[in-house]
Amino acid sequence: MNAVPSGPPEPDNKRAPGAGGGGPPHDGGTERRLTALETRFDTILPTLATKADLGELRLDMGKMRSELVERIGASSTEMRGQTSALGTRLHEKINGLGTELRGEISALGTGLHEKINEQGSELRGEISALGTGLHEKINEQGSELRGEI
Repeated sequence: MNAVPSGPPEPDNKRAPGAGGGGPPHDGGTERRLTALETRFDTILPTLATKADLGELRLDMGKMRSELVERIGASSTEMRGQTSALGTRLHEKINGLGTELRGEISALGTGLHEKINEQGSELRGEISALGTGLHEKINEQGSELRGEI
């Protein structure tokens, strides 16, 4: 990243010191380093932001933050509305199914009650017929016994 050479001295420069400096004055190394630095500054300086640029950036970011908060709030409100509507529809659907199920259970109960009543009537008829037959048999047997006695 550094445009200024900072490594060991050039091998062909006989006057350069061993520590990597630019050598004695007037060897051209200092001018070369200054030219490199000036070129670097000329390249970098126009890209640096000023305080005014940073202030403008802060304003833009604040505006974007406000817009984002507003959008999130609107989305949140919309989602709460949709969730509420879904909850209401779900509640209505459950109530409808409950009413339908109660109707079906009631119909089954009525049918079962009628079936039990029919079976009870049949059984009472059969028991009555058996009782009558038994009563007649007892009367016959009683008459025979009275005749024998």
